Amino acid sequence: MAAAVRSRGAPWAHWARAASSGAPPLRVLKANRDANVGALAGAIRHELVNMPSVGLEAVGPRAQLKALKAMIFASEYLHEERPGMQVAADPRREEIPPKGDLPGTSGIRFYLSLVPEQVLAEADMMFSQSTNPGVAATELAEKMTQRNLVTLSGMGENAISMALKAVIIARTRLKLEEQDALLVAPSMQAVGDYKRVLLQCQRGTARHG
Repeated sequence: MAAAVRSRGAPWAHWARAASSGAPPLRVLKANRDANVGALAGAIRHELVNMPSVGLEAVGPRAQLKALKAMIFASEYLHEERPGMQVAADPRREEIPPKGDLPGTSGIRFYLSLVPEQVLAEADMMFSQSTNPGVAATELAEKMTQRNLVTLSGMGENAISMALKAVIIARTRLKLEEQDALLVAPSMQAVGDYKRVLLQCQRGTARHG
């Protein structure tokens, strides 16, 4: 059983709900801007082999991109143990209070779980660092009411940050309940000499512990 770890900004009420329901507390990992993606992917693999979900915190565009890359590698690491499955995330905005000399900030907590692999589709929405996430969220929500899978794409940490913000805002546009999730399953695609990130969006069930 994974040990309970309190990470910066983790709400104690969440731990209490998990404990009172009889479920083990959610383990929370951290991705920072200097994270070793391979090591983080190994930690994700270890948790998802033994538990139905794991949390992953990331503050800032670079850390968030590292988190997504770690999810992609973790899916590859899990192919033998969980064939036909891939790592997906339910991203939620998280407010992190001031600590010592550090000011308060906001980040993303990804709630990771395994979902069936989907056939890689062409991108439905392209993101850049100048994309308005609110406008994109409205378009994403409209597409999600019409189909089960919508693929987002972006190249670079700032573009992907805009895409993640749009996904989080789209939850509100779709009026999802707390137990419902708007999941993103990340993958990489080569475009000439460059690589872009694809985020396959689908509805699912929230797994917060």
